[in-house]
Parts: sequence; C-alpha cells; structure tokens
Amino acid sequence: MQSHLTEKQYDENSFSVAIGMAIVFLAAVFYCYEYLLRVAPSVMNAELMQHYQINDFQLGSLTAYYYYIYAPMQLPVGLLVDRYGPKTLMIIACLSCSIGAYLFVCSHYLIVAKVGRFLVGFGSAFAFVGVLKLATQFLPKHHFAVVSGATMALGQIGAMLGDVVLTQLIAQTSWQHASICAAIFGLGLTFALAVVFHLAGKKVTAQSEITEAGPNMYEVLQRFYVLVANRELWKVSAIGCLLWAPIVVFAEFLGIDFLKVAHHMSPEQAALANCMMFVGMACGGPLVTSLSNYLRSRLMPVKFGSIVSFTCMTIVLYCTNISQPLLFLCLFLTGLATSSQVLVFPMSEEIACSKSAGTAMAMTNMMVMISGVIFQPLSGYLLNLTNNVAGTEHLVGDFQFAFVYVPLAIIMTFFVSIRTKETYSEIENVASEHADHFDAIEA
Repeated sequence: MQSHLTEKQYDENSFSVAIGMAIVFLAAVFYCYEYLLRVAPSVMNAELMQHYQINDFQLGSLTAYYYYIYAPMQLPVGLLVDRYGPKTLMIIACLSCSIGAYLFVCSHYLIVAKVGRFLVGFGSAFAFVGVLKLATQFLPKHHFAVVSGATMALGQIGAMLGDVVLTQLIAQTSWQHASICAAIFGLGLTFALAVVFHLAGKKVTAQSEITEAGPNMYEVLQRFYVLVANRELWKVSAIGCLLWAPIVVFAEFLGIDFLKVAHHMSPEQAALANCMMFVGMACGGPLVTSLSNYLRSRLMPVKFGSIVSFTCMTIVLYCTNISQPLLFLCLFLTGLATSSQVLVFPMSEEIACSKSAGTAMAMTNMMVMISGVIFQPLSGYLLNLTNNVAGTEHLVGDFQFAFVYVPLAIIMTFFVSIRTKETYSEIENVASEHADHFDAIEA
C-alpha cells in the first residue's frame, strides 16, 4: 500500500497538491452527506414515533441501527482500504447510503426502516476512514492533521444541514419528502465520485498510483494483530469514544427535544440552537489540528477541550434558566471543545506503521462509534423509564435523567488522556528517517 509521500518524492513525481486536495475534498463531501443522514432522525423524532407507533426506547434502537453496523464495520473497512484502496469502496458506500435513505421512509413497516438505517450505517462506515486513507495516498504527510480537521468540519456542515434544512423541508412538505430528497442527492454524488476517481486514476504516475493488489491479506492481518496489542492505541480510542458522548446523545439524538421542553423553543429555534454544537465542531476541527501542530502536542488540546466541554455541557443540561444568548454560546463552546476529539485520528496514524494506517484509524473510529451503539439506546431506555406511555410529553427532569452520564463520560476523557503517551514526536522521527534514507541514496 502506498504510504505518505515525502516532499522530495512529491517533487520528483510532479504530483499536484491541488489535484490531491480536489480528490480528497470530494470524498469529504461524501462524509458530509453521510453525516446529514446520520443526524436526520433527530429532527423527525415525533413523526417517526407516530408513523411507526414506537416508544422512546424503540426510537433509540431504530436510530442506533446506523451504529449497529457502522461500529463493527470499521475493522473490515480498515483492512479493506489497506488491501484494495478506498476508491471503489467509497462509490459502493455512497450508493448504499442513498438507497438506505429512501428505504428509511418508504413504507409503514418498521423492519424496512431498520434495513434502511442499516444500509446508511453500512455505507457511512467507509466515509471518514476512506477520506483519511485518500489523504495518506494523495497528499504529503504534513497535510494529514489539517485534512482530518477540515473533514470533520465538513461533517458538521452536513449535520447543520440536517438540522436546519431538513427542519425547513419537513415544515414545508413532509418528513418523507425530505429524506427522499436526500436520497436523490446521494445518487448524484455517487456518480460524481465514480467520474472523479476514474479520471484521477488516469492522471497519477506509475510510481504514485495506488497498487490495487497491495499487500496480501495475511500481511494485513499480521499488522492488525500488532495494532490490537498496542495499549496506546486503545487509550487513544477510549478518548475518542468518551469525548464523542455529547455529540452522539445530545446533538444527534435528543438535543432538539430537550431544548424545546427545557427552554420553550419552537422546532425551528431548537434546531438552530442544537446546530450551534455542529458549528462549534466545524470551527474547531481545523483550529484544533492547526493548534496541535503549533503546540507540537496532540494531548494538550484534548485535555483542555475535555474540561471546557464538561463545564459547558453541564450548564446546558442543568441550568435551564440561562438566557438564550448564553445557551447558544455554551452549545457552541461544547462543540468547539469536543472537536479536539478529531486528534485521535492523527494520533492513531502516528502510532501505527504507514502501511497499517487505514486499519489503525478504523479501529479508533470503531471505538468512537461504539458510543452510538451504547449511548443512544441507553438514553432512550432511561427516558422511557420516566414515562412509559408512547406519544406523551416528557418533562425537563426526564431528559436530565436520560443525559445523566454524559458529563461523566466527558470528564473521564481528561483522566484517560493524562495516562496516554504523546505521539506528536513520531512525526519528527519519521521525517528524520526519510532524510537519512535520501542522504544515503545521494551518497
């Protein structure tokens, strides 16, 4: 598998950064699209419960079908992109998301909705790791952390579109129509990916072209076993999982319903307020990764971000009499601070050898998304305990009970990060090895 290109190799191969950026950007648009589909149920909770005649726990389980396949698929995805490359896999994945978005709303049978949500999760499993793997193949190494942050930012734009645009579409038409529009967009994006990846494959040089054959599966599995035995990789993955709790539970699931009840907002106002978390994440992704490079530390932004996120999330959940501007600010800061979670992907890539980068990032992403498998049904179950009558209104205390573990998960991130080894120095070690290698060649 092609590893990161050094700057010298980049010049020798006349490999254009602009072309690489364009390829990675279009792949990141797919990540933006899958994120829109991921958060879409949060703006139609009431409609889904009424349409399928389900309670809060069943709703949590339905939305979590995305994570039931997304999380366990991360390991196969990592192995597959290391073995075959991400291009064809991402085209198939985007088509899966589009079909799933349609099936989610096309019938009155709950099982069909679950299949649709399952297909969205399956396709989405390739999005983020695929973008990062493309970055390792088409861009110099020093771009990687910034690409990680920028990709996260695009994902949050997708989430914002899911909150605001879908809410408006639902108000003007229907929730089914909004999801069908998303499915149609996915078909167009699938075609665009196929065309661009095909053209890109013709432009790269023989030396920089991705070798589809790659290492054999036995070699890939050997590297996988080495990663599984790496304690630092598990610590990094735990940081990602715990710090993702406010996003997966509040922003993606129950946040809008909570804001409507706790702060007496209309659906449009609640969607806009909830959107501030995604705005914070979008702003924080590139900012945090750039700051991390400047500070020459991956862990420092994570430690600070976990403290800020814990403080702001606690205020949002338990100080329901705060002013609306302060509420918006706290939600924005929660997203901004939580965006430090994106650093777990450069950390994973720096822990692993270059040929196992896809698998390492996939393992980390699997642990991050396990938070959805666990936390969304858990919050739905806790909320359902407070009121077992489907369709009845919940009180503020009901939601606070359902969110009770979220601040605890965030602050646990801080304590895990204290016991985690800094990985930034690995970049300098790799760069030094490359320099020695080229000096030896010239000699």
